[in-house]
Amino acid sequence: MPIVYIHGVNVRDDEYWAPLEAMMRHYIAPVISKNPENVLISQCYWGDVGAYFRFQGASMPLSPLSDWGKTVKGRVKADFETVRSDLKKGRITLKQIKTTIEKRKDRLIAYRSGQLLDRLKSDGLSDLSLQVISASKLLSHREKTIALQAADEAAADLADTPQLAECITVAEEVNLYQSLLKAKYNHLRKLHGLPELTQKPEWMNSLGTRLLEGMDRYADVPGFIMTRAAAEVRSPLNTMVTAFIGDVFTYIRERGDWQHPGPIPQRALDALLAAKIWQEADLQARRKIEDEAGRAEKVTKKEPLVVLSHSMGGQITYDLVTHFLPNLEEHEKYKDIYIDFWCASASQVGFFEELKLFIASDEQYSARSGQRVPRPDRRYLGYWWNVWDYNDFISYSAKNIFDDVEDATYNSGMFLADAHGGYLVRPSFFRQFAEKLDLELGKAGL
Repeated sequence: MPIVYIHGVNVRDDEYWAPLEAMMRHYIAPVISKNPENVLISQCYWGDVGAYFRFQGASMPLSPLSDWGKTVKGRVKADFETVRSDLKKGRITLKQIKTTIEKRKDRLIAYRSGQLLDRLKSDGLSDLSLQVISASKLLSHREKTIALQAADEAAADLADTPQLAECITVAEEVNLYQSLLKAKYNHLRKLHGLPELTQKPEWMNSLGTRLLEGMDRYADVPGFIMTRAAAEVRSPLNTMVTAFIGDVFTYIRERGDWQHPGPIPQRALDALLAAKIWQEADLQARRKIEDEAGRAEKVTKKEPLVVLSHSMGGQITYDLVTHFLPNLEEHEKYKDIYIDFWCASASQVGFFEELKLFIASDEQYSARSGQRVPRPDRRYLGYWWNVWDYNDFISYSAKNIFDDVEDATYNSGMFLADAHGGYLVRPSFFRQFAEKLDLELGKAGL
């Protein structure tokens, strides 16, 4: 069974691919094959034909705070100066600061076993670990992927660990989690042919510090920190929105049609064609095995094709199954391309259809007419699963726009710009994806 990934906006290299491919092979491939190591997992990369800014982004205004937050030291210094200024001008008192500190102490004293899990849950532990691991500059892409998988498994195992009941402080609970994580990490390193570590790596120590700090921050914090954080949001959001709009406009302007596909649709068609060729070769190989075994019943079905799209990749996929593939049916090489399961993560397909931006869009389908858009032809698409995050402000629902599409929410726990890419780095997303894929393929008898 092949898996094809179609990326979204603002991707200009394939450094992301190795960790993502490893995630899909670890979580998704075992669902669809008894031999996950043999599953074809490929990407449709189109970043080199996406938006090109002729003045190198000179139109983007810079925030006056754009230089803030480059280092932890800079943030701490800024916070200290703000507190000192507020004290001097009477906006905050020493008594208020002391009260905040006492509240934090009280919260740590009122500890009971399992408090770390109560506050963060398994997914929260996994997600916080991901942030620390992803920020580490000492790990290779391969080591980061292994560390992410180890953290996800250790977080899931913590709740069932008998030693958890013996912890009497937050620090002991954190140490227990770290010991589970180290064991998982070394086990996975060994499976990947890497040497076992005898000492706790630095990123693991940093994780322990972050967990302790996170528990401490359940106390109230001064409002000025939130004000400063809000002011710093503009820069990453501005960059993200600019890249998004640039790639979207470039795609719409240059996508062409089925007679003359533009560079981006052509890349996607080529990726699906390669998957089809793999399916046919795999079918022939399985038939040969059965012939040699003398079995009377012959394999007649190709392995299913799974597509995972992210962001703009969803709009590309929708154009494929509603315009390009239906009109290219007479071309022998594109004939019989069929997507069994499509996961559209962080997509804007519903939003694009509201604006009638697809080639196949038809004005007769709208709230005014009372008719939803018919789902893509079943000759080209099987199950359509649209996944969006409440924190991701450029992901959209599709269930009230199209017939026969399933909407699902996913909580990345990330903030705004980070949330848009959070799906692809969270093990919890791939677990949810695997469960849904297993369920729907089972219903289809695949």
